[in-house]
Amino acid sequence: MQVHDFLWMALFLLIAALAYWWSRVRYRQVITPVSVFVGVNSLSIAAYHLRLVYLRPVSVEVHLILLISIAAFSLSAFLASVPLRLRRNSMRHTSHASANDTTFGLSIFFYMTALLSLVGWVTQLILLIRDYGLAYLIRNMWILQNEFSMRFVGYLNMVGILVLPTFIIKIKFQRGRLIDYTLVVSAIIGLVLAGIKQYLVFSMVSGAFAYSSLYPRRVRLRHVLTLAVCILAFFAVYDKIIDVFVVKRHPGSVFPAWLSFLERPYVYLVGSWPAMDHIVFQTPPQPIGAYVTFQPLWKVLGDGLGVIDRVPPYLPFVDIGCGPFNVYSFAGEVYWDFGLLGVVVLSSLVGCISTLLFMKARRSGFWAWHLVYGTFMYGVFMSFFVYYFRFGMIFLLLYCCTFSLLPYVFHRGVAQHYAA
Repeated sequence: MQVHDFLWMALFLLIAALAYWWSRVRYRQVITPVSVFVGVNSLSIAAYHLRLVYLRPVSVEVHLILLISIAAFSLSAFLASVPLRLRRNSMRHTSHASANDTTFGLSIFFYMTALLSLVGWVTQLILLIRDYGLAYLIRNMWILQNEFSMRFVGYLNMVGILVLPTFIIKIKFQRGRLIDYTLVVSAIIGLVLAGIKQYLVFSMVSGAFAYSSLYPRRVRLRHVLTLAVCILAFFAVYDKIIDVFVVKRHPGSVFPAWLSFLERPYVYLVGSWPAMDHIVFQTPPQPIGAYVTFQPLWKVLGDGLGVIDRVPPYLPFVDIGCGPFNVYSFAGEVYWDFGLLGVVVLSSLVGCISTLLFMKARRSGFWAWHLVYGTFMYGVFMSFFVYYFRFGMIFLLLYCCTFSLLPYVFHRGVAQHYAA
C-alpha cells in the first residue's frame, strides 16, 4: 500500500462514517438509503486500496466521479426528507389503519408467490433430470449455472426472491405456521438450484431491508456485519460446489493459502473500480444508445414486441489486472451511457426514490410498502458493483405493485365509497 492508497482509503472511510452518523442523527436508525449507498460505495473503493490482489490503478477521475455520485445521491435524499422538519413524528409508525387494512392481501400474496416459485423450480428440475439424469446432475452441479434458468419458466423461479422478505413481513403481523416455513425453504432451494448467486443474495438482502423498516430500532451494526459474513460464507460454498471454473488463486494475492477462498469475494467487492476506469478512458461502443439504463425498454421492444431488433446482452470484459471483469459499478455504467451529467441525474433520482420509499415504509401501516422498499433497496445496495435497475428488478417491482398495492388501493377506494 502506497501513501496515496492510504489517503484515499482514509477519505472514503471518513465519508462512510459520516453517512452512518447522519443516518443515526436524522433518521434514528442505522440502515437508511444514504448509509447504504454511501457506505457500500465508500467501503468498496476503500477496500480496493488495500491491494490484496493485483489490480490495475484507478485514476483520480474515477474517484471524483464516485464522489460526485455520492454527493448527488445524498443531496437528493436530504431534499426528499425535508418534510421531516415540518413533522417531527413522521418517522414513527403513525398510520391508524385497522389490522385488516394493514395485512390486506398479505397471505394471498405470500402463498401465491411461494407456489409460483415452487412450480417454477420443480418444473425446471424435472426437465433437467429428463435430459441429464439425476445422478449426473448430482455429480456435476455446476451445470445448473447454465441450464437451470429456462426462458419464461425462469421468471416463476425469480419471484421466489420475494418469498423470504414477504415471510419476514408476514410473521410481523401474523403467526407463522409450518406450511409457511416449508414454503420459505422451498423458495430458497429454488434460488440455490438456479445457479445464479445473486438470486439468493437478493432475497436475503431485501429481506434484511424489509426487516430494518419494520424494526428500525432493533438493527445495529453487528447485525449488518453478521449478514455480511453469511453472504461471504454463501459465496465461498457456491464457488466450491457450483461456480467451479472460477480462478482460485489470483496474481499478486496476499491471502495465505488457507484463506484463498476469500480472494474471489474480494475481487467481487472491488473489481468494478478498475473496470470502471477502463470504461471511462477506453469507452467501448454500445449496441444501442443508453444500453444499460434503458435495458428494460430495449428488452420489451426487442424480445417482447419485436418492434426493434433484439438487443443481445453486452457488457464487454475488461482486464482489471487479476483477470477479466464485466461490471463497472452504478456510477461507471451510468457514465458509460450518459457521461457525468447522467451520473448526477441518475444518482439524484435513485436517492430521491429510495428515500421516499423509506419514509413511506416507516410511516405506512400497510405491509406491501416494506416489500417494495426492500426490493428497491437491493439496487441501492448493489451500486458498488453494478447498475441493477434492469429488467429483473423492474419485473419484481411491477409484480409487487400489481399483486399487493393495486388491490389495496382498489379495496380502500371501494370501502371509502360505501362509507360515504
